[in-house]
Amino acid sequence: MPKDYSKTELEQELAHCLQKLREEKGISQEALGVQIGKGQSDIAKLENGSKRVTVLDLLLWMTALDISYKRLEEIILPLFTKLNSKKSLWDKK
Repeated sequence: MPKDYSKTELEQELAHCLQKLREEKGISQEALGVQIGKGQSDIAKLENGSKRVTVLDLLLWMTALDISYKRLEEIILPLFTKLNSKKSLWDKK
């Protein structure tokens, strides 16, 4: 992991993971949006990282795509590990 891994890069990585999961299930942005009560443009913004993924977004996404907790853990654990190793991101110097 690069020493300067930022929160923004982690957010982008999560967004990419969500897009990958949707594509693996063969579901369009529009169809997913209908399932979780968002428009296609909202899904696109979440996937391209221009809009932050909330916990609720993540849970809705996982539920709509029938993603298991184990699969979610496989996605989140590496992100958590990277973030945990950079606790200084929030340190005010």
